[in-house]
Amino acid sequence: MRHVAVLVLLLVVGCSPESAGPAPVGPASTRTATVAPPGPSDVVHDSGAQLLDVRVSGRAGGRTVTSAWLLGRRRAIASSDDGFATTTYVRWSTRTVRRYLARPQDARSAVGDRFGMPGLLARAVPYVASAGRPRVAELGGGDGATLFPFEAVSRSDGHGWRSVEVPPVDGERGYVSGGVVLPDGRLLVLLDHWSGDRGGHPSPVWHGLWASRDEDWSSYAPVRPRVPGQVPVAEGSTWTGLSGAPGRDGVAWLTSWDDRVYVSRDGVRWREIRVR
Repeated sequence: MRHVAVLVLLLVVGCSPESAGPAPVGPASTRTATVAPPGPSDVVHDSGAQLLDVRVSGRAGGRTVTSAWLLGRRRAIASSDDGFATTTYVRWSTRTVRRYLARPQDARSAVGDRFGMPGLLARAVPYVASAGRPRVAELGGGDGATLFPFEAVSRSDGHGWRSVEVPPVDGERGYVSGGVVLPDGRLLVLLDHWSGDRGGHPSPVWHGLWASRDEDWSSYAPVRPRVPGQVPVAEGSTWTGLSGAPGRDGVAWLTSWDDRVYVSRDGVRWREIRVR
């Protein structure tokens, strides 16, 4: 009789013995929404994205700026010819890198693909804002593991090579992170590491841009970039890379640790440009 009374009470309140306790969890309730991976535009504009590479081409007033970005394991490319008022976004792939980020072919073919510094590794540097017959310049250095020692330079206008050694500064060897030849014939290089650096304590030698004294590529002096509206930087370690586009309309560009890019034609006056 006691069990019958309990059953009657449950029926009165609208329940059943099976409904007591938590509701069972079915397959439908365990499904989670599928989150779409970030697209190229999302990668480029994420505040955590890091600038991987940049190219600047074309003429003043209509230059095309292309930048590559890294977010986690994802990479994407952004390109614009109107200051990023409109932008083309593409995923990183062999095909898109070849299309958007390929470096202009240097002038080695003009000198028979010879090299002026046997026994050293070489990095080609462009002649920016210069016209005339193809010319090629190269930085030479030994194996510096992750860093490239600035030990020698070589150049050719198609009639053989002229090479010179670069002496140390105050007994220290600089490590180069890019270079360009300016219209006046000076070689501009970014020396952002020195052999005297120790851990978090950089050596007292200027970390930043150095320019040759006129066309004497064996002697260099520090260059402090001037950017309109900005106080001259107190130290050159602000910069992380230097490159450029060859030819009459070419420019040099500097990248900074905070993913900004600056362009110049003389190596002294620099102007910031948008890269996304």
